[in-house]
Amino acid sequence: MGTKDRENAPMAPDVFAISSDYMDRRAALDPVWATSLGIPGHDGQMTDYSPDGVEARADLQRSTRVAVAAISTSTDHERIAANVLLADLETELAVFKSGTWQADLNILASPLQDIRDIFELMGDTTEADWVNRRDRLSEVPAALDGYRRSLSVGLTHNQIAARRQALQCAFQCDVRADQFVTDVVGSASPVVAPALREDLKRAAERARAAYASFGTWLRNTYAPQAREADAVGVERYTREVPRYLGTATDLENTYRWGLDQVNELRAQMILTADGIMPGGSLREVEHLLETDPARAVHGEAELVEFLQAHMDQMLDTLDGKHFEIAPNGRRIEQMIAPPGGAEAQYYTPPTSDWSRPGRCWFPVNGRSTFPVWGEITTANHEGVPGHHLQAVASLNSGSQRSRFQKQYFMSGHGEGWALYAERLCFELGLLEKPDYVLGWLSGQMLRAVRVVVDIGMHCGAELGIRVPGNSPVAAGLPWDATTGLAYAREFVGDGPIGLESEIDRYLGLPAQAISYKVGEREWLATRSDVRKLLGSRFDLKQFHTVALGLGAMGLDQLRYEVLRAFQ
Repeated sequence: MGTKDRENAPMAPDVFAISSDYMDRRAALDPVWATSLGIPGHDGQMTDYSPDGVEARADLQRSTRVAVAAISTSTDHERIAANVLLADLETELAVFKSGTWQADLNILASPLQDIRDIFELMGDTTEADWVNRRDRLSEVPAALDGYRRSLSVGLTHNQIAARRQALQCAFQCDVRADQFVTDVVGSASPVVAPALREDLKRAAERARAAYASFGTWLRNTYAPQAREADAVGVERYTREVPRYLGTATDLENTYRWGLDQVNELRAQMILTADGIMPGGSLREVEHLLETDPARAVHGEAELVEFLQAHMDQMLDTLDGKHFEIAPNGRRIEQMIAPPGGAEAQYYTPPTSDWSRPGRCWFPVNGRSTFPVWGEITTANHEGVPGHHLQAVASLNSGSQRSRFQKQYFMSGHGEGWALYAERLCFELGLLEKPDYVLGWLSGQMLRAVRVVVDIGMHCGAELGIRVPGNSPVAAGLPWDATTGLAYAREFVGDGPIGLESEIDRYLGLPAQAISYKVGEREWLATRSDVRKLLGSRFDLKQFHTVALGLGAMGLDQLRYEVLRAFQ
């Protein structure tokens, strides 16, 4: 090829171009995913959850994997972008190949929740917003029908969710059905034209009926054929671990480490509780913190105001000292979550154009009084310096990161960071009351218990592990939902998190629950290694800036890439 030919030849695609193309094409195939990330142009459409829809997304992932594998990278930025995208594609395709998508039914993160909850992230201020709502509402029945077909294929291929998940999801359908009329449409602005308002009502009623029908099908048809056993076993669990951690882990060693964490935290909690009520037991102190009206906020409006004031204070305290927070990241909203879901707070990140801010969602589930001793650390986890600062840093990473990296989430990395952020607030002396310190320790205990209970319930029978013989409850018994709940109740207590919902969650999402504490362990080890590398030159703010600026990645990559960045 001559010089002129080379000059006129089209440039070979690089990983950033491939990443951007993948985002656009996936958005077209997965409009719910697109709206969750703020990718415009798809808000009036619904994802196809049928086998054909799942296959179409797998085809895209296969072709993208081939394209990424074929390129050569010349910079660290390109290499990291390629590795992160390839790792995610491999994980998604492994799920598709395993067939577990045909049993994708759980109480927290399955299409059943996605189809309803996506409306909470849609605009509602202009007539165009309400046209999108109407159009998407109109597709809810078809989306649920396609999802039903995927689950039905699973019934014939022995890819079946547990009966516990099916029945709990049927209950969610009952709760969520009426929300389409009361919540999704009930807030329609008076400026919406009467004809559009009537269209919305009709679409909402059809969506309500579709959810009610789906719940009936789950209860009467799916549940009787569902797995009686909740546990997925070692083989499936081991396959799920990289999906949530981005690395493998020795299950028996991780289980024993989790037990050590539980014992260490119990001792710290008892000591802290004695500082709140000298001579009182840990349970007596927790009861005081849960029932003392002076240690609670009352009503949803006061709760939102309290949490918002705390987030604003954290932004002011941390910015410029321990983090560099871009101006566009200094807006974070506190929201009441729609009823019917799991009972824990969660976070949704800003859109790439910042038109939708980061939001922390608080499920009230009928409560009107909210003890705050544990909510401070949860707010730090979900908001600042947790998930929100992580999302802001990634979105502001500029040309160094691909579009995919900027909005990618890996549970071990993300939840590990958020748990590290909780600890950081303690290390920096930002937990102003011993109540809040005990709340942080209680949150740490919940995540340590998750490691023990999750591995125990799913893998205990095959690994030969039972509830520890020195446990105050269920000592020596096999791990299952009943013993898992008893163990969690003993070490976590009956706080604001419904432990029954927690156990159901772990059983429906094997290996996700361990990503918090295992991820935090990796973040702490990475910080320790950087501190050793730099010695007196170590700077905490610089560590946070560099580490978060690299974007999300699996735990296999995290320590390597952070250390490489400081060398």
